[in-house]
Formats: sequence, C-alpha cells, structure tokens
Amino acid sequence: MAILYLSLPAAAITELQVVQNDAARLNAKLPRRAHASPVLQDLHCWPVLQRIQFKVLCLIFKAVYKLAPAFVKSRLVFYTPSRILRSSSAELLIVPRVRKARMGGHSFAVLGPELWNDLPASFSLENNYLLFWKKLKALLFTQAWRQ
Repeated sequence: MAILYLSLPAAAITELQVVQNDAARLNAKLPRRAHASPVLQDLHCWPVLQRIQFKVLCLIFKAVYKLAPAFVKSRLVFYTPSRILRSSSAELLIVPRVRKARMGGHSFAVLGPELWNDLPASFSLENNYLLFWKKLKALLFTQAWRQ
C-alpha cells in the first residue's frame, strides 16, 4: 500500500499531512491554530512522508533478503561493480534512468532504490529484519523531528 503513496505529488502528501495534524490536535483537544508537531512527537507519530519512506524501505529490505514476493524483487536490480571496490559489499541498487517529464520518475523502481542507496552503509549490511526495522525507525524519527 505504501508503494501507492510513494508516487503521490507533493501537494497530495501535504494534504495528508494536514489531515494527520488535524487528527493530532483533535486527540489532544488543542485549538485549530496550535502547532501539531509537539503532539505528533509525544504520540510517536511520524510525518506522512517519513511513514511512506519507512514502509517502502521495509519492503525493499524484504525483497533484498528474499522475504517479499518475487514481483517486488523483480523491480530491483543490484549494483555489481566490474572490479572490487569498497562499495562491492554495500548491497546498493541501480536507480533506472528516466526522463523527468514522465511519471516513471515517481515509480517504486526509481524512488525505492534512491531511498535504499541513501541509507547509511550499516543499514544495508544488516540482515536481521527486526534490527533493521528498529534502526530505521530510530533514524527516520530523528530525521523527522530534528530541531
């Protein structure tokens, strides 16, 4: 389901964030103009964009370690250098080239590998799903609520 949200334009993600902020204010019984960020932090909720990234990265992890359906893994291509490099063991994915004018730039096959390759090297070397999940959750939470 998160793959569908990955291709949404920024305006649609902003609208979803507005709904999440309104729900947080309603839950905390705050006025309409109050900031929702502190409430979302207290509830350990992420902004919509980080939630989407988390779901997609977990799906990619499962595909890399053969825990996801074959059709998901078929959309991902591993980078294999022609000679031995430091990045050889990093489990990097190839980001397909697409023209920016086309919708293909918003597809899972493009944005998924970009997100995966942007992770710190220690994440792609982790082969335990639970540890990966915990590390990723902590990383995205700190990125979301950096001050």
